[in-house]
Parts: sequence; structure tokens; C-alpha cells
Amino acid sequence: MEQFKEEPVYSAFNGYTQIVLLADAINAAKSEKGEELVKALTSNKFEGWNGTITFPRGEGPYWQQWTPPMLITQYTKPEQPFAEVKIVYPPEFKTGEWMPAPSR
Repeated sequence: MEQFKEEPVYSAFNGYTQIVLLADAINAAKSEKGEELVKALTSNKFEGWNGTITFPRGEGPYWQQWTPPMLITQYTKPEQPFAEVKIVYPPEFKTGEWMPAPSR
């Protein structure tokens, strides 16, 4: 925050986590080969910015899809800093109540 004078954005956290996850998987596999990476990903737990990431074996075409929780946020004033934005959904991350827009 001090260096750039603004809050980081949510998507930057995800990008960072994806790169670190790949590096951790390469280190765990001691290889860059796809088959070895799959073994490392499915047999280890990885820490992301918002929780533990796992790739459990499952059924169907989406068995290795891991989606970070979607946050619905609400800005309530012009040029509001990201750090002051309310999370209104999901309930486990909620930091404030949704407010309807003012009438014009």
C-alpha cells in the first residue's frame, strides 16, 4: 500500500496464488513434466491467499476445478478505497449489509 498508494485488487491475489501454486507443485514433483506435476497436485495441499488448495480425485469432467470464493462487494461513495468496500456476499466473508442505491 505505501509504495503504490492504493490497495491491491482481488484479481492480483489470484494471479499471485496461481504462480506460487505452480512453483510449489514443481518443487514437490522435483520435475516440470506433466505426469509428475499431476501427481504432485493431487497428493499435496497448497496454501493460497484465501485458503488451502487441493485437487482431490473425483468423478465427471470438472473434478479438478477449484474456484476461489466469489465475493460480491458494494461501493457506497465515489472513489472509495478498496479497503473500505463492504463484502455483502457470501455470508462467511460478509463485512456489511447491502444498501440500495439512493433515489434520484
